[in-house]
Amino acid sequence: MRIDEALPPDFTISDLRDCPEFFDTVADRIWQAWWKRHGVPLAYSVGRLRENMTGRGLPLALVAHRAGQFAGTASLITSDLDERPAYTPWVAAVWTEPEFRGQGIAPALIARAAAAGFAAGFPRIYLCAAKPRRVFYERLGWTPLEDDVGDLQLTIFVKEGLRKCRVAHKTRFGRLDTGPPAMVFCRHEHRRPQQPSLVAHLLKRWPVRFYLFQSSGAAIAVRRPFVRLSCVALLAQVS
Repeated sequence: MRIDEALPPDFTISDLRDCPEFFDTVADRIWQAWWKRHGVPLAYSVGRLRENMTGRGLPLALVAHRAGQFAGTASLITSDLDERPAYTPWVAAVWTEPEFRGQGIAPALIARAAAAGFAAGFPRIYLCAAKPRRVFYERLGWTPLEDDVGDLQLTIFVKEGLRKCRVAHKTRFGRLDTGPPAMVFCRHEHRRPQQPSLVAHLLKRWPVRFYLFQSSGAAIAVRRPFVRLSCVALLAQVS
């Protein structure tokens, strides 16, 4: 499944470096949302955003757009809270234009930014938000880590990546570990008829007491025997 599949089909998420025509709009929205009320000039936001336009690593700015129209943005940066310098990287500056809210754009931007961090080798990704946004991020699979941090009393969230093991076996469902693995990645089309065969294959190769399934953003521990899973996207073996 592509990370941005939840978006309406005519929307796209791109690296801002590949769509520099949105630079001024992104800089303005970040300034309006987070810096203007503190008396910080627009030039500061512009200067910070320019750091995202060189190279291909962090910082990273993403932009959601449709037919040349800006819809939203999110960034992945090395540091977002002076109070927690050891935490890195951070999903930050998540913004959706008012007319596009409620269409899944913000969740897709957040997921894409986090995926970029995991792809870069970071084991966990952080995010901070005001207390009223707690439920929103928890529904997206983010775990509250700390509350009331800094002068703004922010909540820090974390999302853990799944550790990949050595890949050597291939099935029609995707590439799986030879085992006994600490973690198994299983990517396949979410079609219920395939799942019993997949489960049987895994139980035959790695007879453990239970598996941990991540389904629809929620982790579910299922003891053997188990059948009829509604959706299996990622699968981890638990000793």
